[in-house]
Parts: sequence; C-alpha cells; structure tokens
Amino acid sequence: MGDERLRVGGICLHYGGDAEVARILHASQPYTGWAGFVESANPPEAYREQAELAAAHGLRVNTLVTRCLPEVLEVWEAIAARRPLGPLRWVLVHLQVATPADIARIRRLGVGATTNPISYLWRSGAAEVERAGGVAELVIPHGSLVRARIPVGLATDNKPPDPWLAFRAAVERRDMTSGQVLGPSERLSRLQALRAFTGGGAWLGFAEAERGMLAPGKLADLAVLDRDPLAAPLDSLHELSCTMTMVGGRVIRSDA
Repeated sequence: MGDERLRVGGICLHYGGDAEVARILHASQPYTGWAGFVESANPPEAYREQAELAAAHGLRVNTLVTRCLPEVLEVWEAIAARRPLGPLRWVLVHLQVATPADIARIRRLGVGATTNPISYLWRSGAAEVERAGGVAELVIPHGSLVRARIPVGLATDNKPPDPWLAFRAAVERRDMTSGQVLGPSERLSRLQALRAFTGGGAWLGFAEAERGMLAPGKLADLAVLDRDPLAAPLDSLHELSCTMTMVGGRVIRSDA
C-alpha cells in the first residue's frame, strides 16, 4: 500500500507491556507524546493470535524485542513451521541482547532486525552489559549479525535523530560515561555501518531493487556530505552536514 515515496510497511505488534500504562495512554487520546505509543500492553496469547492472523494475511510484522527476544522467537518459529516468514520480512525491532543460539534462530527464520546503538551502546552500554551478565559481546552483536548474513538496519530512536551518532556508536562501541569499549569483536566497520543505514534500510522497505546504493537503474536518492564518513575522525562526525539532497534525481536542497 502506498507509492515509491511513502508506503505502509506492515504492522507493529507489541509483546507484553504494562497494562496500566497502556490504559492511561488510551484514556488520554489523542496522545501526541514521544513515539505516540498507545495501548502497548499485549498479553502473550493475544500476541500469538495476532501474529498468526498477520501471517495468514501475508502481512509483515514488526515487534519490539528489547526485553523479550526469546519469547517472540518462540512464537515466530511456531508460525514459520506452517507459513515461511522470510518472504514477509518480519522485523525484530530494537534487537538488544542476542546469544549465538538466538542469532542462529533468527537466521533460520529468514527475518531481519533493527538496532538502537545510541541508546544501548553509547548512552547505557555499560549498564546493558551488566544486565547481560557481563558479556559485552551479547549486547547488540552487530558483527555476529552481519557474519550470519542477517539483514540489519541501524536506527536512532530519535535520541537524538542523528544517524551519524548511531553510525559512530556501532563502529566504536564505546560507553558514553565510562569510555569503556564494549565487545570490540562486535564492532562494525565504517562501510558495514553505512551499508546498514542504506542497503539495510532499503531491504527493510522492500526497496533494495531501487534504493540502497548508487548504481545504474536505481533511483537517484542521495545526499552529498561535506566530508567522507568513511575517513573523517569519528569524533568529528557530529559536525557533518549535508550540502545537497536529491530525490528521484531531482535536487530538493542545495547550498550552492
């Protein structure tokens, strides 16, 4: 549903949540606060039923798995035994802690993931490692996801909406407060991080045939930057600015 500029990419199904918070948000509609989450409490059985229905109708499901990855994978595996999920491109949103066994399960399902490196590596990385039993490599294991060839996209979660801060967090894996590097083997290279933003984002939108890289036959959707993010010092990327933007080959904005 939609066009090449804007399309509906499936439905968002929450697993779990606080029923009282959901009640308060529902009562205060129209709710226009950050992210606009409403009625986000969804008992496991309701989630299972809704996910089954979505699969039966060929809908893509996006589920926040920050604290419930094993439970959601169990539901998805049960559905996938009857209806393959790979063609539907279901998405594990805010994938945070994942073991090698979890990653193998994700790979078998053929689904994708998005991560939030600003929140869970840069802002609170050390606390998340402690929550994960001190094993830093389990927290947003970007390297393992890429090695398993799982489609992954980087997100900012609007905290702040700066893709280059997420880029730096994925490449550096450094806790903001302590300066500690968290699981260096799970770092992304700069090129891998850029691909997660571009090619990964295109895959998530079923648009890799037309977007995601600069190549003949693809849409000329691009941004011209004032420095090379693959070579500039990481600590200077917050100063990076866009000098020109093109959409479909048409200049939308230019400093010239």
